[in-house]
Amino acid sequence: LLDQEERVLEAALRGLAILAAQEVLRRQSLVTVANKVAPLLVHPSGIIRSSAVEAISSLAAQLNAVDQHVFLMPAVKPYLRVEASSLSALTASLLSQPLSRRTFKRVLLRRDEELHEALLHRHPLPNRPAASSSSSARTAGEGAEDAGADGPSGSDTPALDLLRPYVHLLLRSRPSKSLTAGGTQREEVSQSLMGKVQSLQYATVNPHGAANRSLAALAEASTGKSCLWAPPAPRLVRHP
Repeated sequence: LLDQEERVLEAALRGLAILAAQEVLRRQSLVTVANKVAPLLVHPSGIIRSSAVEAISSLAAQLNAVDQHVFLMPAVKPYLRVEASSLSALTASLLSQPLSRRTFKRVLLRRDEELHEALLHRHPLPNRPAASSSSSARTAGEGAEDAGADGPSGSDTPALDLLRPYVHLLLRSRPSKSLTAGGTQREEVSQSLMGKVQSLQYATVNPHGAANRSLAALAEASTGKSCLWAPPAPRLVRHP
């Protein structure tokens, strides 16, 4: 569920729905899955929201009405605009307002440093002014992607707060800038060491016979070059 590719996420949700329909999950597992899937009910993608609804409905179908309200409803209720009578009949029309695509991209691409750090370290979300009705009307014809060019508005804060459990895990699964730089340096050092190790001329010993030199050492000996620091390989070595 932490894959950034939405097609993979959709397939994972459909797989969970099929798995739940096979009645192989225990009650506690149903609750665990519901807690992980519920934040996706306000995902920017309509396909992901529909798949999440399908997964929640499949989970609820394994429980009676009382167990649904006791075990599953606490996980799903914050994401509903109107409380549903039964989670088995959950529809997209009952869901809260989803997060805008632009705000979601800004968080993942770290274009809003303050918001990114708040979500990553579970700090309070920064207060942003809500978009006015005139600006909303002005940007309505320009498309949702162009809205909020200077950052997410306060209207996205409730949806972002609901999606926070998923976004937090998603950001934690991605390497930070410092880790990425450190990983690059370690990779360069590792490649340098591997190159040095491969260039070493050393003697290899066969436990069933006399010692011999490596192919690289033999090639060097044939050219008349010698390694001053490498000890000569003994011709007869007896092993205990």
